Amino acid sequence: MKMEVVGIKKNEYVSKKTGEVVKSDTLYCTYRKNGIDGIGVCEIFLNESRKNLYGIEPVIGTVINVERNERGYIDDIEIVD
Repeated sequence: MKMEVVGIKKNEYVSKKTGEVVKSDTLYCTYRKNGIDGIGVCEIFLNESRKNLYGIEPVIGTVINVERNERGYIDDIEIVD
């Protein structure tokens, strides 16, 4: 599903599991979908390892394509030109 990044929140916290500092981004996105009057919105949480895995560094205004698996978890994110 194509989405536009309209906001980004930088996060930093200490993992309860490992005790290590984890850096992440919360992406605030909008999208259009049949059955929605207006524009849909969602939050996408990306830690540094996921950003490196997908090879992306989104900025506000970036259009991304998000692929989810049957459980709704993100399988892939790519930046659309």
